[in-house]
Amino acid sequence: MRSVRGAALAVATLLVASCSLGPASPTYYQPTSTVVLPDPPVTTGAAEPCTAEQVDVVLEGLDAAMGQQRWGTLRAMNRSEAPCTLEGSPGLLVEQGGRLLDVSVVYGLIAGVSKSPEGTGPVRLEQQQSATATVYWRGYGTAADQTTSQTVRATLEDGNVLDVALGAYATDPVFDLVDGGEATISPWVATGYGPSGYDGPDSPVEATTPCESSDLVAGVEDVPSRSGAEGDEPAVSLWIAHVGLVPCLVGGLVLASEGAEVVLDEGQSLAVLVPGGALDRRMALAEFERVRASRGAWQVRAGRAVARVVMTEIR
Repeated sequence: MRSVRGAALAVATLLVASCSLGPASPTYYQPTSTVVLPDPPVTTGAAEPCTAEQVDVVLEGLDAAMGQQRWGTLRAMNRSEAPCTLEGSPGLLVEQGGRLLDVSVVYGLIAGVSKSPEGTGPVRLEQQQSATATVYWRGYGTAADQTTSQTVRATLEDGNVLDVALGAYATDPVFDLVDGGEATISPWVATGYGPSGYDGPDSPVEATTPCESSDLVAGVEDVPSRSGAEGDEPAVSLWIAHVGLVPCLVGGLVLASEGAEVVLDEGQSLAVLVPGGALDRRMALAEFERVRASRGAWQVRAGRAVARVVMTEIR
């Protein structure tokens, strides 16, 4: 199980009449809690190589050290409902000023940074699961073009070429490389749901597009009882976590089935979730059981998105 930072949020008023998650200027605030994500369930049966229609890729976790050393993380996420596999290491293409930079790519582990894959076969990605590969390069600083925008693409083992999104804290251009430069890329390693670590400082981020259902997972679990506290009724924690690639907007949390509904965020609200961020709300166990006992499967909604439930731990 892995932890993600909780409540990386912002709240603003929505126009109820529009029923839209249009652009807004939310106020970001510090994450305040931790949600522990379960490991993705492992399905059985064969899995085909991931295609460009199944996976999206982001560059995140950028860092630097003395001597112009740079590194970042390419994270691929399976957005499809079927498992797929990634083989070996991704390739890297960097286009700047309308032309492809002549950069040599070396494949291998990066000492002290990248993780060794488990086994020697393909990396299997279940629905919404991610895999990461580390990119290392020695930057050229001011000798590189530091103003012209770059287009970054990753290539898969089967030759598919994927556009690479930039993470919430990445700046364009990312790679301070020149013709003749070199980058080292490690093999894909499965990491579970979401990013392998929290990407960046606790600082304001922007988002203008709604989270998709494939960005979100949800769970419900017991809240430890405050023994002896007056009026301490049994409660549960309901949470959603952002396992996608870029910051996005969600509406207020709603627990619902066909015959019952509990609105956990009063009124129409707007929230920004960064990848690895989470929203969690406490509710009475009786309220949760009322929804669960009603007809139809229960679900967690955040605005228009429906989060996939991956954990239910109620005693």
